[in-house]
Amino acid sequence: MPYWRSILLAGALMLLGREIYLRGDVNIPIESPSHLPFSVKMSRREAKLLDHFFHEITIREPLAYTMVGEKPMSFTVYYPLGSCILSFLPRNIHTLRGWKVWKKYEHFFQNERMVFWEDANPWGGLNPFLVLADKKLCCEVAQEHAADFQHLPGDLFQKVGTVPFLRDTLQKNEFLAGILFGFGRTNAGLYWERHLHPELPKVPSVWGNQEALIRRRSAWKDITFQKLDMKELMLPVFVGNPGSDESVLLKEKYLAARQKIQRFYKGKDFLAATLSLYKYGGEVMEW
Repeated sequence: MPYWRSILLAGALMLLGREIYLRGDVNIPIESPSHLPFSVKMSRREAKLLDHFFHEITIREPLAYTMVGEKPMSFTVYYPLGSCILSFLPRNIHTLRGWKVWKKYEHFFQNERMVFWEDANPWGGLNPFLVLADKKLCCEVAQEHAADFQHLPGDLFQKVGTVPFLRDTLQKNEFLAGILFGFGRTNAGLYWERHLHPELPKVPSVWGNQEALIRRRSAWKDITFQKLDMKELMLPVFVGNPGSDESVLLKEKYLAARQKIQRFYKGKDFLAATLSLYKYGGEVMEW
């Protein structure tokens, strides 16, 4: 057999072997604080896609803080494939493909606390939002600021998934969205005022250099093709008055939550830990 045919045959066999391997099933064990533990079966390919997906949204984005019950609501975005040049970036493809796998298996992880849905971009952009909300915590925040939310439905999430939440339920009000995203009422007001009056000075990030240092570490891993881990867990990014009592308390809370999340993941399989955290929240961290 000619040399080049041998090379092609070997390559084809390797691809076939890899495909057979990825189609094989794995069981993802789910930790449980008070119930019998269980596992979810999926193909290795699906587990890999889901692992990439949650790496993107819980390390680069602040959704882990919502899973542990410290941040009422979080979001990330993706671009439909082919909608723009950004849609072909590996990060976007991981999010897009992983979201499809999540929709297949999410029924295993439903609970009374969490709701996770795709929401229309309230400003008409091509990039849909993926929004994660702790319904109980959002309700508590809305009640705390009842005067601000009085014109909205009593159950904010009653029509979620059928009625665009940010655009219609919140009426594109970035002040109310900022409160629900856990940025603080005063900080959300500063951002909203700047939105209404662009001539006002820009509102700074409350984190200063802390945020930039983490981003630099993530960028270095990206350019050296290293996989991110919880050491690169981003802080919830928002603007406001860095020195105000509100900002200081929020920063202390999120820094403590960051350490708690990092401790929980230490030594664990990333995907199994994330799915357990989504299912049981802070309960599984104390178990």
